[in-house]
Amino acid sequence: LQKYAAMLRSHVDEKVYGAFMFSTATTGRASSKLVQLQNMKRPIYDDDTAELMIERIKAGYDLKKMAGDISAASMLEYLVRPTIYCDDGMTVMDYSSVEYITLAYLAGNEEAMDDYRKGVDAYKVLAAKIFDTTLNSVTKEERQAAKIVILAAGFGGGKGAVQNMATAYGVQFTNDEAQALIEGYRNTHPYEVQFWYDTRDAIWDAINNPGQGFFVAKGTIEFQSDGSNLWVELPSGRLLRYFDVKLEMVDMPWDEEALAATYMNTKVSPKQGEQWPRATLSHIVAVENICQAFANDLLRDALAVCEQE
Repeated sequence: LQKYAAMLRSHVDEKVYGAFMFSTATTGRASSKLVQLQNMKRPIYDDDTAELMIERIKAGYDLKKMAGDISAASMLEYLVRPTIYCDDGMTVMDYSSVEYITLAYLAGNEEAMDDYRKGVDAYKVLAAKIFDTTLNSVTKEERQAAKIVILAAGFGGGKGAVQNMATAYGVQFTNDEAQALIEGYRNTHPYEVQFWYDTRDAIWDAINNPGQGFFVAKGTIEFQSDGSNLWVELPSGRLLRYFDVKLEMVDMPWDEEALAATYMNTKVSPKQGEQWPRATLSHIVAVENICQAFANDLLRDALAVCEQE
């Protein structure tokens, strides 16, 4: 319901302006303001059905009766996208699996890229490998599990990441099930795993050797420290910066202290009189940031090409 309230609050003559702000995240991607447009559920109704349902809601029909097998709240969530329309037509476009394929590209996973070029379903490919079955025999449940593990584990996350992602999709995995999925992903994606550890080593080498460049992803990404900040040059030439990076002992999730790279987290406002909090710059954080930033550069380039056309 918050999105509908935001639409009513934010529109001018039935249009919302300024819904995206350029380069607001540390990776350079845009953020959505006013009406949050970046996390809307995919519609389950066709256009005609959605339009009819919206008209009935406006006419005061009983929402619980309209919802049928799902809750009224869920029905309204699925109608958020159809609520946004244009009288003379509207096209919505995006790059399919953009972060998955940018990770495969940077890691040098040629098999994953070949499958992608051929239009092979990456989730089914992984499911077939994890569950030891054929591509055509993958069940809906097995594909869903593979999708969750690809989204959660691609940057180096563990079983907790899989369980959190599963919850967002309305699925529950036990600790053993989540761990098995993680191991299945890592065993079938050695190039991505190597990319994580190459990234971790490059971060540490750069911190210990200011002014010297260290490369990963076949030389397409460079890490270099200026003695305080860590700079990461992307394939586009754009730079990411981590402030005040250093190696220090930190508390780990498994209740032990270990040496790790940390940086000043300027995304979190400090309390009055205190310094900016520090965060761990693990390979999980760095690889996710790099892939998101790289994907953002591709999307920006597409926008420029569309504008020229």
